[in-house]
Amino acid sequence: MIKIRDYFWHQRMILLSFIIPGLILLGLFAKIGIFPFGSLTLLISDMNSQYVDFMAEYQRILHGNGSLLYSWHAGMGLNFLGLFAYYLSSPMNLLLFFFPEKNLLDAITLITTLKIAGCGLTFAVFLKTHFEQKKPDLLLLIFSIFYALMSYTIAYSFNIMWLDGILLLPLLCLMIDRLIHGQGWTGLCIVFSILFLSNYYIGYMVGIFCVIYFLSESISQQNPLSIRDLLKKSGEFFLSAILAAGISAFLLIPSYFVLKDGMGLMEQNIPAFSGQFLIADLFKKILIGSYDGLRGNLPYVFCGLLPVCCLPLFFFSAEISIRKKRLLFLQIVFLLISFYLAPLDFLWHAMDYPSWFPYRYAFILSFVLLKAAFEGCLHFNPTWQRLLLVTMMILSGLVILNQKMDSEIFQGRFLYVNLLFLLMYAFIFSLNVFRTKAGHFLLLVLCILECWFNGDTFLTQYQKGYTERADYAAFRNQFKQTMSKIPQDPTSFYRLEKTEIRTYNDPLNIGFSGISHFSSTASISQSRFLKKLGLDCYATWCTYSGGTIFSDSFLGIRYIMSDRTPNAFYLQQSDSIWENPFVFPAAFFTDRKILDIDLSETDDPVLLQNQILSVLDASEESLFVPVSVQRTQLTNLEEIEDESSVPVYRRIDASLSAAADYKLHVKDDHPYVLFIPNVSLNYNVWVNDEQVFDQNENYTPYLVNLGRFQTGDEVSIHIDSGEDDLYYEGVYAFSFDMKRFSEIAAKIRLSAPLTEKNGDTELQMTFPEGSKGGFLLTSIPYDPGWKAKLDGTEISVIPVMQSLIGLEIPAGSKKLVLDFIPQGWLFGCTISIISLLVLLFFLIKPRLSQPHLEKQV
Repeated sequence: MIKIRDYFWHQRMILLSFIIPGLILLGLFAKIGIFPFGSLTLLISDMNSQYVDFMAEYQRILHGNGSLLYSWHAGMGLNFLGLFAYYLSSPMNLLLFFFPEKNLLDAITLITTLKIAGCGLTFAVFLKTHFEQKKPDLLLLIFSIFYALMSYTIAYSFNIMWLDGILLLPLLCLMIDRLIHGQGWTGLCIVFSILFLSNYYIGYMVGIFCVIYFLSESISQQNPLSIRDLLKKSGEFFLSAILAAGISAFLLIPSYFVLKDGMGLMEQNIPAFSGQFLIADLFKKILIGSYDGLRGNLPYVFCGLLPVCCLPLFFFSAEISIRKKRLLFLQIVFLLISFYLAPLDFLWHAMDYPSWFPYRYAFILSFVLLKAAFEGCLHFNPTWQRLLLVTMMILSGLVILNQKMDSEIFQGRFLYVNLLFLLMYAFIFSLNVFRTKAGHFLLLVLCILECWFNGDTFLTQYQKGYTERADYAAFRNQFKQTMSKIPQDPTSFYRLEKTEIRTYNDPLNIGFSGISHFSSTASISQSRFLKKLGLDCYATWCTYSGGTIFSDSFLGIRYIMSDRTPNAFYLQQSDSIWENPFVFPAAFFTDRKILDIDLSETDDPVLLQNQILSVLDASEESLFVPVSVQRTQLTNLEEIEDESSVPVYRRIDASLSAAADYKLHVKDDHPYVLFIPNVSLNYNVWVNDEQVFDQNENYTPYLVNLGRFQTGDEVSIHIDSGEDDLYYEGVYAFSFDMKRFSEIAAKIRLSAPLTEKNGDTELQMTFPEGSKGGFLLTSIPYDPGWKAKLDGTEISVIPVMQSLIGLEIPAGSKKLVLDFIPQGWLFGCTISIISLLVLLFFLIKPRLSQPHLEKQV
C-alpha cells in the first residue's frame, strides 16, 4: 500500500496534468451553464446537426439494436460502417454503452472532458520521458495544461472525433523516440493502430507529422545515426505504420470505397499555387482569446503566451545543438507555409477543401511550439533573463501596433488581457525566480488563468448557439411517443417521415427508417436521385421536404408524422400520424424500360416523375398535368432582353425590394404541386403567407406540396428576389390524377413479392406460386455491397437510375435473398487478421527466443 502511495506521489504531476485541465474545463462549462451546472448542452454546429444523431444510433447498436454494417435510419439506407469509421470509431465512444438513451448528452459531455483532459496526460508523459525528467516538475504540469487547453481543442471541441488524434500525438512521438533509441517498434505500431482506428482522417494528418518528427529526431541526435542505422530505423518506422494500416484495414478499405463513391474525394483538383491570407495576420492567433469564427478563420494555434515568450530560450541556448535548432525552425516554417499555401493546405486535408473548420492540423504547430519552449526552459540560464524581458516587450509592442492597425479586433478585453499577462510574466522574470518553486507556482497560476480566459472567450461565443437540454429532450420524446402509436413489425419493410425537422439526421436520432440524412459519408447518388425526384437534397444532405403522393409511394413511405394533413387522400391514424394507402411494396415487377430513364437528361422533378409513371402504367399520358398560374403583380421590376428561356426582370430601384405575385385557382379535388426552378439561394417565397423558401437556407429547388388545398381555394404566391437584382421568372403548378394513380398502385401490389427484413443486413422476398417473373424494381438504394441469391444461386444486382436496386427474376422463382456486406470489408478483415498475427509474432518472438538463449548459457 505504501509503495502504491509513493508511486502516485512520485507521479503526481502526471496525474495533475489530467485533473487540472479537466477541472478547468468543467469550471468553464459551469460558468456558461452546461448541464449539470445549467440548462445547456454541448450540442452546437456539427455536434448538434450530425454527431449526436450518429452517437444515438451507435448507442442503440451497443445496446443490441442495429448493425454496424448497415442502417436503414440513414437516408433510404446506408453503409453504416463508413459512417462509423469516419465519426464513431473512437474507443472512448464505447462509454455510450454504460448510459441509457435519455442520458446520451451526459455521455457526450463526459467523453469530451475525458479526451481534452487526456491530452494533458499524454503530453505530460511524453515530456517526462522524452526529456528524462526524474523529479516532479511544475513546468511539466504547466506545459501539459497549455497543450490540453490550447485554442484548437476548445474551438473544435464539438468535433469530438478529432480529439483522439491530439490525445495520441504525444504517445506516437514517445514511441518514435523508443524506436530511435533501439527499444523496438511494436509499441509505435500499436499506437498507430489505435490512431487509425479512432479517426483515420485526423490520423492521416498526424501520420504526416510523425514522418517529419521521426526524421528530425533521427538527425538531431547527439550521436547521429549512421546511414545504415537510419535506413534500418526508417524501415522499422514505415513497417510499423504499414502494419498498423493493415490492422485497421477492416475499417480503412470499406471507408475508401464509401468516400470514393460518395463525396468523390479522389477526383478533386489541386488548387492554384496561391496564398490564403496575410502572414502578418497570424500574429493575433498566438494571443489569448483570438476567436474569429469557424468558417474562413485563421488557424487556431494559441497554446499560451508563456510558451511563446520562452521559445527564444530554445534558439539561444548553448546546450541545444545548432542542428536541432535548424530542424525545429524548419518544422515551424513548413507548418506556417502549409497554412499559407493552398496546395499544401489541400494536401494536409487529405486532398479535400474544408468548407468549414479550416486548418484542421493546426494543433501540430502548437505541439511543436510547446515542446521546443519546454526544452528551452529546461536549459534556462539566469543570464538570459534580459532576453525574456526583451521578448515580452516586443510582443507587447506588436499587440499595441496591431491595435492601431486593426482596432476592431484589438480592443477592450482582448487587448488589455494580453497586455496584462505579458506584464505579469515580465514581472515574474524580473524577480529572477524562474527556476524556483515559488516562481513555478506563480507561473502555474498564470497558466491556469490564461487557459481560463482563453476558454471563456471561446465558449462565451458558443453560449448562444448551445442547444437547451429541455428542447432536445422535448423534441425527441415527442416523436418517440408519436412513433409508439405506429404499428411496429421489425420484419416488415416500409419507411416513415415527418414534416417537423430538428436536423437532417432525425431518423438516426429517433430511430426510424426514413429518407433524411446528412454526413460526409452520405451517398451522392442517393442524394442526386432524391433531388431529381423533387425533394430538398443537395450533395451530402437530404430531407423530406418536397414529397408528393407518388414519390412517397414510390419510396415506400407508409406513414407521415405531421401536425396537419399532408393531403386529402392520406388516412388519419391519430392527431399527428397519417397513413399513405397507396404505398408501393419494397419490391415490385415493372417493365425493363425503367432502365432507359437517364437522370442526367432533366432537372425537372415533375417530368421525371411522369417518366417513371409512364413506365409503371405503360402509358404515354401524363399523370401530372400543368395548370395555369396567373401573375398578378410586379413590384419594382422591369422586363429586360435576355437569352434565357424564361422572362427576365431587373430591379428598377436598387434601394427598394423587388417582388412578383401570382395566383393559382384550385379547380378540382386532385392534389396540386408547385415548382419554382430558379429559387435556390436566390429568392424568398411565400405561399398564402407561409414562407416555403428562404434565400439563406435553401440550396436547391424542390416541389411544394399544395395537397391541403381544396376545390375552389385560391393560392397566392409571393416571390421576393432577395438580394438579386435580376428575377428569372418560372412558376409552374401541376394537378395529379389520383384516380389513375390509385389504379396503378393497386396493380403494382398484386404481383409484388412478400418482403421481410431479417436484421438490418438481409431482406428475404417470397414470390407467389406460379410467378411469371420479370424485372423486379426495389426502393432499396443501390450499393455494390448488396448481393442477391435467387433460390440459392447468385444473380446480378442492377443499378436503376444509378440509385435503386433492380433484378431479373425468371418465371417460377420462389425466394430471393439480399445480403449486405460493405464493399472491401471481407478483404479488409483478411488483411487485418494477417497484420495482427504478424504483430503478435513480433511481440512474442523475443520471449520465445529468451529460453533458448538461457539454455545455451
